[in-house]
Amino acid sequence: MKKWEDMPAEEQEAVASAYGSKENYIDIYKKQEQAAAGLAETLKASGSLYSIEGSAHMKFTDIGLFVGAGFHRFIGIQGSTSAAECLAITESVTLAFFNQHLKHETGDSPESVLRQYPKLHKVKLM
Repeated sequence: MKKWEDMPAEEQEAVASAYGSKENYIDIYKKQEQAAAGLAETLKASGSLYSIEGSAHMKFTDIGLFVGAGFHRFIGIQGSTSAAECLAITESVTLAFFNQHLKHETGDSPESVLRQYPKLHKVKLM
């Protein structure tokens, strides 16, 4: 979401209409800002933030496997790494995380998945 002050007047008018009022938008913006700050703190504390080189936000879901390239651009599934590869990497990291933390298995850890997929990178938050 954009800050109210950073939007041109034309956009502010459209946003106020969509959200019911300027005040509603600003209230929702503040709640989203707090949620993002909380998420950032949680990720920083856990050290569990990863990125996939050549990916984009929507490639972390399976929708990229079912829609055509034109629709990929429309909904933000872009990047040089294929949707199938992003999904395979995401699945491996998720499975390793759950196996380690829920099943207390020591086999595949998220760190071992980093070695398996060169496009996977651990993000260090400051």
